Amino acid sequence: MLNIRRSVVAFLVVGLMATLGPAAWAQEGARQGGQGGQRGGGMQPDAQLNRLSEALTLTDDQKAKIKPILEAQYKERTAISENQSLSQEDRGAKMRELNTSTQAKVKAVLTPEQQKKYAELQPQGGRGGQRQGAGGGEKKPN
Repeated sequence: MLNIRRSVVAFLVVGLMATLGPAAWAQEGARQGGQGGQRGGGMQPDAQLNRLSEALTLTDDQKAKIKPILEAQYKERTAISENQSLSQEDRGAKMRELNTSTQAKVKAVLTPEQQKKYAELQPQGGRGGQRQGAGGGEKKPN
């Protein structure tokens, strides 16, 4: 009888964790600027802009020029991510192209000193590091 009770309690705990776990994860992502709860979209443009602004000390004029670049990137990343007709490989290639293009556009708005700092913020090699796009990942080279 005791084993049955333990089994029922364990089953209920596992069921509760399975039900509430994803909601807690999505809620945590929302607190972090949309990183966790948004599949494929990456970091929200405002959060990206804030991170870049802090790291690079952007002027108001630079912020006004960079924000639409980041918004367009976010929109395109989401569209690529949701396009089920693309293979995973094609999605990855399109994401890399988008990141490269966005980084070039952002870099064009920056001063030479900011460009140097911006390059240091970019993930090195491979798949582009975290799913955060231009300036989103402050991953340092190993």
